[in-house]
Amino acid sequence: MTASQAHQPDPRRASRLLKVFGDVTKGGRVLATAADARLFLEAVRMNASPAACLEIITARDVAQNALRHSLRVDSSVSFINYHVIPFIAYMSDPGVKLMYNGQLLRQVLLLVVQPPILWGNLFNAYKESQLSGENLHIFAWLCLELASLPGEDYNDIISDITSALQLKPFREAQDHKTRDLLYRIKKVLALRATTSPDDDPETAGGRHDNDFANFREISIFPTSDEFYSGAQPFYRRASEVAAANSSERPRIHLDNQFRLLREDMLGELRDDLKVAIGRKRGKKNSQILGGLLPIGIDTGDEKRGRRCAVLLSCRAMPGTFKSLNLAKRKKFLENNKAFLRHQSFGALCGDDHIIAFAFVFRDVDQLMKSPPVIVLQFTSSDATARALDALQSPANLRFVLVHTPVFAYQPVLECLQEITEMPLEGGLLRLDTNSDDSSCSPPILSASVQACVRQLEDLLAGGGRTQYRPQRRWFGLGSRHFVLDESQNKAVLHALNSAVALIQGPPGKEIFPQLLLASQRPPLSYSMPTTAEEVI
Repeated sequence: MTASQAHQPDPRRASRLLKVFGDVTKGGRVLATAADARLFLEAVRMNASPAACLEIITARDVAQNALRHSLRVDSSVSFINYHVIPFIAYMSDPGVKLMYNGQLLRQVLLLVVQPPILWGNLFNAYKESQLSGENLHIFAWLCLELASLPGEDYNDIISDITSALQLKPFREAQDHKTRDLLYRIKKVLALRATTSPDDDPETAGGRHDNDFANFREISIFPTSDEFYSGAQPFYRRASEVAAANSSERPRIHLDNQFRLLREDMLGELRDDLKVAIGRKRGKKNSQILGGLLPIGIDTGDEKRGRRCAVLLSCRAMPGTFKSLNLAKRKKFLENNKAFLRHQSFGALCGDDHIIAFAFVFRDVDQLMKSPPVIVLQFTSSDATARALDALQSPANLRFVLVHTPVFAYQPVLECLQEITEMPLEGGLLRLDTNSDDSSCSPPILSASVQACVRQLEDLLAGGGRTQYRPQRRWFGLGSRHFVLDESQNKAVLHALNSAVALIQGPPGKEIFPQLLLASQRPPLSYSMPTTAEEVI
């Protein structure tokens, strides 16, 4: 926040500023000096509702001219930081963009960039690294909104924004909110350059450095930018999957299942990490390793499936481990497998950010050393590179172990990325019951099953219900006889005639039609039912 934003005037000054705003916007006062212009910009920000204030300005030519003049009265970096940027921050209020489907914001943006001398001053201040902190974040917001303007009238500005992404201030930005904006800018610029008919910005890809349109390119484990990203993750509703063309539906379904399951994992990971670092209460105690210094790299063993690992000496071990002598350490490690459990998962953290995620390779011989040595296998080569870069200045670095069961998510997510064919897609993904999908062909039935089908069809044809109780019929299967009511009869008949069937029944220890079907043909998935739904 700038000094002018932080300053809160007293009520009497606020009242005088609002009077200045009213006089200028109604044409009753002329801005004759630079001091008058600075006072008007302060008066604009004194209005409690940015949307209402900017609507007043855009509704009157005299007010528009006053604002346009005030923003350009001084080209110094000091004026930009203390007057222009605070005004842009004021207009970045979400309520402004909601007005008239974004048209109010567009009109104000045009006042800022036309004529382009003000944009040139802003861009030069950025190139010279004169914008930092919150001011850099506001400039990134301005770039995003300008890049989103439709039409070809702003190609020079788009070119400047494209080059700005390659310059040092944006490349080395540490604020995660600013980095989120940069990823969005890159996505918008890519959409402007593409000939694809899908120009909806709310699609997969571009939210951060691990968000791609092709879900097979997404790393299972998050990057630091993704972990701190405030962008809404992309996934589809069931109705969107159902509405997709049948030829595209399997791909969309796999994509959606991967993203939804991965979001479940990330949600658990975020909660567990908050517990580990003390920002949230939890039932389990976390292990935090501090005083880390890099001492070597284990290049791994490809034949044995051991990945490359980084060796770190640890001067701050959890509990009383460090105070134990060598003999006691070995006994302690043998008797306490949960201490630095093999392949336990955690994050290498700085003071207020996550650098990379890694697994612990539990090497007892290394832990016996003084100080103990921990072996970390990072989740990717990029994560390893980030960790090695951070370890060049290891002050305040620590490795935080979390209890997230990533071992349960990882193999399923990897399988989803590797699936190239869905043999039962016609049965599983025929979400529209009225569609004629030739990929869902009926099963080939044996002679004994065909006999059961005919018997069940005959029972349905001759059965029915009375006014007082359901009509029941005998169904013969070998030497055994079963009493089926109408709903059970239909359920068994439907399951025998379908490659994949869903039987819904009351919760309990068993569902009779399922047990009956199990004796006729092997089910696709069979387990003793504990809920109201079972898939046969």
